[in-house]
Amino acid sequence: MDASGNVWDISPQRLLILCLLLLAGFAGGAALYYAFEPETPLAEEPTGDGPTMTPSQAAADRVMQLAMQGARGRAVDLAQRWIEDHPGDVDVRTALAQVYASGDQPTDAERLVDTALSIDPDAPRACWVNGLLHADEPARAEAWFAKAAAQDDAGPEIWGKYGLRLMQRGESEEAESYLRRAIAAGSEDAAVYRMAGEIAWANGRREEALSRLRRARTLEPRDPRNCSALAEAQAMAGRYHAALDTLDGGLDAAKGTARALLELQRGEILEMAGKWEQAGEVYAEVAGGIRMTLPALIGAARSYHRAGKDARAMGYIDQAYQLAPENPEVVALRKRIDNARFVKPGGLLEFTPDIDGDGKAGDAGTINPPDEPSPFSID
Repeated sequence: MDASGNVWDISPQRLLILCLLLLAGFAGGAALYYAFEPETPLAEEPTGDGPTMTPSQAAADRVMQLAMQGARGRAVDLAQRWIEDHPGDVDVRTALAQVYASGDQPTDAERLVDTALSIDPDAPRACWVNGLLHADEPARAEAWFAKAAAQDDAGPEIWGKYGLRLMQRGESEEAESYLRRAIAAGSEDAAVYRMAGEIAWANGRREEALSRLRRARTLEPRDPRNCSALAEAQAMAGRYHAALDTLDGGLDAAKGTARALLELQRGEILEMAGKWEQAGEVYAEVAGGIRMTLPALIGAARSYHRAGKDARAMGYIDQAYQLAPENPEVVALRKRIDNARFVKPGGLLEFTPDIDGDGKAGDAGTINPPDEPSPFSID
């Protein structure tokens, strides 16, 4: 890389990427451990205390920790003193590169990574950060990410992050191998467990999926994505009470759109459980808050219809129709609810409709309402 260029001579997109490097870096210090006992023990679950860090890795983590706490000057001083005393160091150079990149010093960051890679061309952290520094060149960046993850000493952070990147590219089979490797190495990244759980579910390994998703929620109980994913799996497994309890826990911390999504999911689970009227009330509350309006209105109409409260159902489906008159689900449900309002319990119409449109009753016989729609799935 050319270290002589103007530090500001970069595109706005790349500058944004560089500013995000610190957040994308490796969190320093020991993470808070939450005890977790999976229902189904998994072979690759870590059984020890994890690998012991070298002094260089510990110093690098301390540099990152200081920078993330806002003590950037102290982080730079510590790293520079360490490098003076350890000229062959790679880890602290890489950490300092991340600090520089986050502080709008991409040229200095690239210089440090170049030096680190000249010392150890296969250093996993240096390879990974080099990929981040070239995020505006996707092919080049992915090559560095792949090289980093291929190293035997890459560690749970890199394996986990690479697994998540592979999932974004739709390569779930290869992604799972890296996610499993990260978990076996002691990863405490909730996103790694959540994605591993979703892959396990998709492959029919339900208990493994539930175990992974519980772990994700335990690691980050306030992240609504973890609560939503676990509740979805529990509901799909028929464990409706557990799913609702999970959502209730997530709602305590969720705000704004995230809260509305969890509330909408709560309505879906109640509907799956056959609690039509309760589901309708939840959907109605979400719709009343002008959040997720169309799906909430459709859910309220569908649930109240199933509860036999077609007058209320019609009010909600009419609102949905005003918003989306061409929506096939809205049109079909509106027609169904409208028909049901004139059907007696025995299934006979209270009057003979004007089938011919001539203002006279026609020979309609009986009209059978369509079959009940299947429970609303959680996708």
